[in-house]
Amino acid sequence: MRLSRVVCRSLAVLACTGAMAGAAFAGVFKCKGPDGTVIFQDSACGPNTQSLQPAKADVGPAVNLSLPLAQRLKNPLDKRRLDAAIKISGMQMGLRKSLEHCQRNAPDQAAALQTLLNNWRSERASAISASERLIEKYLTMSERMDAFTKANEALSSIDLRASSDPAVNANNCKNAVTKIRTLLDTRYADVYAQVESGR
Repeated sequence: MRLSRVVCRSLAVLACTGAMAGAAFAGVFKCKGPDGTVIFQDSACGPNTQSLQPAKADVGPAVNLSLPLAQRLKNPLDKRRLDAAIKISGMQMGLRKSLEHCQRNAPDQAAALQTLLNNWRSERASAISASERLIEKYLTMSERMDAFTKANEALSSIDLRASSDPAVNANNCKNAVTKIRTLLDTRYADVYAQVESGR
């Protein structure tokens, strides 16, 4: 009888711990799409995606997230890698939002943007995975959302505001593919090697 109570008490503690861990990750959701790609987003995983546990931390000792960020980063390489990781993950979130916009407002143009996103995630899978681990290791949830918001500002030059004119929406989404491809090839050309350095 005593053993049963101990077991029940232990299970209750584990359940509470699991619930608290789940609450801690509110705000950033890790999802697996139907094509098998993994994305971080700021909203719950949709009906066509699978919710995943947060990424495992990057290699090395655990980091005390209660310390100021500057103290969590032991050397300049850590800072450069984290900055690159934020750009990559922020870009992925921004691309996903752009795709969702075009799927709603210009579905005929969305396929080209989906292909661009799929190809980018396939080509950069290693860097994207490394980015997820670095962000998981070094940033709190609120810091992640702030960082992703700033990284998403890189897409501000791509006008995807919804219009009441379907032709405008279609043209904006069509042009977005070229603009995003250029952005990926220029502004972020060096971040992939940075985020994978020191692994």
